[in-house]
Amino acid sequence: MHLTHYVMGVHDGVDLIWHDDGSTRLFGVWKQGVPNGEEYVWYKGTPSRLQEYKEYEDGKQVGEWLLFHPNGIAKRKGTYVYGFPHGEFMQWSEEGELLGTYRMEYGSGTVKEWYENGTVSFAQYWMDGTPKYDLAHIWYNEDGTFQKVRIMWGDGTYWETRYNADGTETETCIDGPCPEQ
Repeated sequence: MHLTHYVMGVHDGVDLIWHDDGSTRLFGVWKQGVPNGEEYVWYKGTPSRLQEYKEYEDGKQVGEWLLFHPNGIAKRKGTYVYGFPHGEFMQWSEEGELLGTYRMEYGSGTVKEWYENGTVSFAQYWMDGTPKYDLAHIWYNEDGTFQKVRIMWGDGTYWETRYNADGTETETCIDGPCPEQ
């Protein structure tokens, strides 16, 4: 179920969404058609288990952003300034062990994600708050070898190469991502 408040046809006020089991999924506040205020997202069935917290000001994400594992331990943390990721971003394991950090400068930098064993699982370059698709997006295996590399140009065409576990190339696809295996 979804409860949304409108003023003269414009989204304005509290926004509430529930999971199909009746537990709260999302609470947020909108002002004149854009998010404005704190937003909370909870895991299904456990409203006391926060999944994500973020803040908005005039439709732009600001302040601290937190993402949690289902067990309640912090998963990711960072800060936004005027809608841009800015400062140090961190990721933790389900046990609370720091897996890695990366730095963003007003939306520019290399976004990273890590496996539970601490090796990088994904890397993507961002500029001015959006992914740079004409630069490589790289997925890694847990041992640090390449899984796939993708470049997407502005016209939507792709170049993607996938790799075997031993690092040898398996296939290259052009004009679209390779089919999922």
